[in-house]
Amino acid sequence: MKEILLSKEILNYRELKATATQSRVFLANNLIYKILNEKDENILSAKEKKIELFNEFNEEYLLDLDSKIVDENGVFRGFTSKYIKGQSLKDSFNKKDLLIKKKSLLIISKDLERFHNLNGRPVFGDLHFSNILIDNNYLPHFLDMDSYGISKYKADNVPFSFYTYCDYMNYKLEKNQNTDRINYFLSLIHMMFDKSLISVSVKEYDELSEEYKFLRDLKDVFMDLKSSYGELPDIPYIHTLVR
Repeated sequence: MKEILLSKEILNYRELKATATQSRVFLANNLIYKILNEKDENILSAKEKKIELFNEFNEEYLLDLDSKIVDENGVFRGFTSKYIKGQSLKDSFNKKDLLIKKKSLLIISKDLERFHNLNGRPVFGDLHFSNILIDNNYLPHFLDMDSYGISKYKADNVPFSFYTYCDYMNYKLEKNQNTDRINYFLSLIHMMFDKSLISVSVKEYDELSEEYKFLRDLKDVFMDLKSSYGELPDIPYIHTLVR
């Protein structure tokens, strides 16, 4: 990847609405400029190695990286990626009809499985609907590539919803490919019911399943995640269950 210097010019570009405190995001020249707020150079170095590894893959659901951003000392401070016009899945979900919703959800699940099969056993970690961008063709793109895990580099974060779920169920907090699948399902349930899986009753689930038939195919997953086991249950990709 080519390198560009972090400059005042970049920081004067149009800043997009902040969604997290870990970075600042700017838009210019049909590119997204993501500037990391991290100060620890060891953490920055690990993030640099991760995006270099992901840059080797040619997957349409991953960000199309353009350049690394470095400071005057050559320290990695962020990256640029191609600007993709669209909305987060969280913002767009309720605006589409059932057919498009179902299609998008299954495409994302298939992409998640493809992602997990890449070399280095990658993990998203902080996987939730705000971190999935849906473009104008209803195709998904996963954001925050610098926070993923791959090879010896662990994923940085997990969604707060997963943290609270594990705390409530008394499960050990993990970051692996199974928890990616769990986080995707937890986010789906929250979008469908406007509350966490913990708060959704079986009766409520069955009632909404009458309107959204594909939920019937996922009830075993719902029940597994509602039940208490000695450790997190291993759940399948939802596209392998939905007819």
